[in-house]
This record gives sequence, structure tokens and C-alpha cells, in this order.
Amino acid sequence: MTTKSTEVNSAAGQGWWQLWGAAAAAGLLLIVGPFLIAAGQNAASAKTPDTSVGYWWCGGIVLILLGVSLTAVNQVSTHRRESSRALGLTAYNDSLSDLHKAVEDLLRSSRDPFHRSIFFTAVVRSASSLMPQDGIRVCVYELDSSEGESASAGGETYLRLVDSGGRSDQPRKEFLPSTPHGAAAIEAAQGRTPVCVHDWEATDHRVQREPGSVWQAFIAVPLHSGTEPLGLLTFDTRAKTTFTEEHAAIAQTAAFLVALGMTELADGATVTADEVRGVQSLLAGEHPILETSEASSTVVPGGEGNG
Repeated sequence: MTTKSTEVNSAAGQGWWQLWGAAAAAGLLLIVGPFLIAAGQNAASAKTPDTSVGYWWCGGIVLILLGVSLTAVNQVSTHRRESSRALGLTAYNDSLSDLHKAVEDLLRSSRDPFHRSIFFTAVVRSASSLMPQDGIRVCVYELDSSEGESASAGGETYLRLVDSGGRSDQPRKEFLPSTPHGAAAIEAAQGRTPVCVHDWEATDHRVQREPGSVWQAFIAVPLHSGTEPLGLLTFDTRAKTTFTEEHAAIAQTAAFLVALGMTELADGATVTADEVRGVQSLLAGEHPILETSEASSTVVPGGEGNG
């Protein structure tokens, strides 16, 4: 079955040559080499000496030397790869700690617009360091259905940019359902699995790349609070990228923490909604306590209201 260009690639086959191919080839050379030398010795000790005995000897020695060299190169390469991986894991843990701290700071805050801005700024700054690729940009999009500033959305559900970080080029501000690429982004946000575009020129996903854009590939992870879709977290790269299961796991971890913060912000807004409505009513002169106090102030003094 052919893997679609929007699916996460399996990491099982990554580096198979370094892990198994080089070791198997080296082992085969080290086995065949002595056989050739032994064959040369048998040919030399035969009653009728074989004139090609020198080739057997040389071939065997060359194969043994190649096997030893390949083993040494493979060991050095493995050591470097593991060292690089260890450094990558250290950087990942550091960035993930920053993301955890952003959520913890939000939970301790009043979750007002000021702290909301601080939260998303901290999120995109730390999340952009999670992926191992160079030239990463991270964007947080929120599902919205209010007409607000985007009259073109027509009151329908659309995605609007909350914040972005990483590369300095500006991302798309919104995704509208009236466009094919916008509808695809909204569908991804309402789904449950990551969507990967490894190469924007060779994908079955509906994308629109503006002239002068830098990005070549992206992975988009839906943000959910339980079963409720909240938005979309995207990581895009300057170069064409094969996103693996490991990359998807990193993106989904970041998406979980971002969604947790967005849920807390929504809960905080719900808690303060009644209070805000009360203040609005008070300013409009509709507060029942205010009306009662005004009525009592006109009746009580002098008892004239009862006469």
C-alpha cells in the first residue's frame, strides 16, 4: 500500500543501512575474505599449482581489509549519530520544560487577555525549538465563528492566527471555508490525526502557497479539548521534509500542552462572563440593586412618599 503524501512516514526504515546494512556487509566481507585466502592456500599446495593463486590471496586480503574498514566507519558513524541524538534529546527536554512552564504560569494567572498574550508568546518561542529541522516556524490557529474583524468569514467557522514564532516571514492570518485550502485547513483542525505535507509540489492535500513564500513542507496537528476542536498547531520548514512518527509525536506533545492552555483560557472566560455581564448591566442602568437603592432613596426621607 502506497503511503499518502499527507500521512506520517514510519520511522522504522530510517537509517536502516547504518543499523543493519553496513554491519551485514562488513560481516560478509570478513567471512568471504578468509575463504578466498584458504582457497588460495589449497591451490598453492595442489599437485598442479594454480597460477592464479596470487589473485585468491590478494582478493581475500582486500575483502578482509574492506570489512574491517567498513566496521570502523560504521562504529564511528553510529557514535556520532547517537551523540547527535543525545544532544537533540537534551534540547527537546529543555524546550519541553519551557512549554510546561508556560502552561503552569497560565494556570497560576488570572487568565485575562494580558496573560493570554504572554502564554501564546511563550508557547511559540519554545515550540519552535522542539523540531530538529532548521528554519522551523510554528503557528497557532484558533477556530472562531464570530464575524469580528473578519467580515469575509460571513459568520462561518474559520481559523484565525493567534501567534507565530521561529522564522521571521509572516504566516497566513486566517483560513476561510470559502477557499479550497481554507476548507482543508478547517477540516484538519476538526479532525483527530496530524496532516503532513512533505513537499508542497507533490501532495494530494489542498494547499495554496503565496508567491515569495519560504515554506516547503509542514505538519499540522489539531488542537482539541476532549471532543471539542479548538484549532490547529502547524510546524513548517524551509526545506522539503519527510516527517516521521517521531516528528509527529513531538508535534502532538506540543499540541496537547497548547490545547490545555487554550482550554484553561476558555474556562477562565466562562467564569468571568457573568461578572462582565453584571458590570455591563450596571453601566447601562439596568442593575436591579441600583434601581432598588434609587427607589428607596426617593421614598424614605421624610416619609412623604406614604402621605
